[in-house]
Amino acid sequence: MRLLAATLGVPVYSATGYNYNVFPRFNTGDYVVCQPDGRCTPTTRP
Repeated sequence: MRLLAATLGVPVYSATGYNYNVFPRFNTGDYVVCQPDGRCTPTTRP
């Protein structure tokens, strides 16, 4: 995620949960956002 954020120059969000429901596309886990400068922090659902 850090490399992708740095390459594209934009924040990248990712879900960390194990349970992902295909319908209605809902993740029950937490989210992380990585900034282009390499910082990754927990965040709320985007």
